Amino acid sequence: MANQNNYRSSTYHIVVEEFDKLNNKHITELDLNNYLKNEMRVAFYSFIKHDSDVDGEGNKERTHYHIVVALNTSYAKSTILNGFANGLSCNVDIVSARKVKSFVKSVQYLIHKNDKDKFQYDYLDIWTNDVNELNMCLYMSASSYEVDIDYLFELVKRSSSLSEIYKELGLQKSKQYRSLIFDMYKEEHIERFL
Repeated sequence: MANQNNYRSSTYHIVVEEFDKLNNKHITELDLNNYLKNEMRVAFYSFIKHDSDVDGEGNKERTHYHIVVALNTSYAKSTILNGFANGLSCNVDIVSARKVKSFVKSVQYLIHKNDKDKFQYDYLDIWTNDVNELNMCLYMSASSYEVDIDYLFELVKRSSSLSEIYKELGLQKSKQYRSLIFDMYKEEHIERFL
């Protein structure tokens, strides 16, 4: 599992329009996934198609993709834009990018988790190369980015060891919740402690 803190300087939120007018081409989820999984600079990615967004007047917006990528090193924004355009064989004008201020908030935006006035996308529609990292981001509470207690219960229940739990949560969260995790684990697996 990757560490979200490592992504601060090299994480981008990319938006790609689904239709490239100049080349008369539709970009598909498979196109994006193939590009991202084969791009050596990408350490983490998650993306989703937004096809149900509406503007302030209630008009349906153009279909587009929101992509959160964490790169293994920093790159210029133009390098990222050109990389997507070349990798997807599309016009660079249908791609936009901005540095991410909050990795967790950016991943949560994929489904509009913290904006109940917007269409709520299903997390099962997200494509990713790291399900554990994705789940950690989606199950953190919006206000303080602490781990959701229900997620913690499920993790303890399905894990066969404390180290498995600590590995999935990551070092920082494991330290923060160590005593709670131990108590929950002990209660769930009481026969191991008798």
